[in-house]
Parts: sequence; structure tokens; C-alpha cells
Amino acid sequence: MEGRKMPASTVTTILLHRLAHQRKMEEYEEACRKALDELKKDEKYSDFDSRIQAHEEAKSKGNEYDKEFDKIVDGLTEAYSDVRRKQAQVTTEVEIQPMTRKELDDIVDVVGTEGTITISHAAGCFEQERIQFLGMLTNYFTNQQR
Repeated sequence: MEGRKMPASTVTTILLHRLAHQRKMEEYEEACRKALDELKKDEKYSDFDSRIQAHEEAKSKGNEYDKEFDKIVDGLTEAYSDVRRKQAQVTTEVEIQPMTRKELDDIVDVVGTEGTITISHAAGCFEQERIQFLGMLTNYFTNQQR
């Protein structure tokens, strides 16, 4: 892909899509934070924030710790995981136009269609067939529901 240039208008479209996605992710994280705050209003979690750090420190050092509080931590962790899972299932509309055929052609020209491409991800790097990668991008850039 070195030496290949993508037209500025296509790069701009990609950046706008990324920005729209980032904003949706921020909305998701904010909704999850609010849900966690609501969970913590429950009486059994009332002093959670003040107890958790000391509890984890005692546990990591092998000191005595409150095993009942462990159950509270597990309960809140499970409830919060459920909230995140449910929130992730919510489909939202992204307020940006899908890419045009020309813009998708520009991406194909830069990426190419033969062989594999190394994808860097939060979980590490992996190889993917370029045509599969292009399919994923096409789906992402033309689908307005996230």
C-alpha cells in the first residue's frame, strides 16, 4: 500500500465516519456510566466506592479481606456487564452519508484485492484476506446503523 495515495475527499469521508463512530461510542460509554451510577444507588452498593480500593489492596497482598464484599463486587460486576451488553444491543442511526461507489473504489485501489493484510486491533495483530477486509469496510461505510 506504500506509494499509493487516496484522494483527499475519500480520506475526509473516512475521517467523518470515524468521528461519527467515535461520538456514538462516547454516547455508549456515557450511558453505561449513568447506568453504573444508578446501580450504585442500590443500598447494598452504597459505600462501594469507598471500600473497593482497600478491599482490592488487601486481597492482592494476601491480607484478610471481607469475603462477603467479594460477593457484592461480583454482583455489581455482573450487573454492570449485563448493562453494557444490553446497551451494546441498542441500534442507533449514524448521522453521516454512506460512502459512494467512487470512494469505495478509491479504498480498493489503495488496499488492493490480492493476498492478506495485517490488521492492528486492541487485542493484537492478525492477518486477514484483503478481499474479506474490503468486505468488512464496505459493510461499515455503507451501513448507517451502529
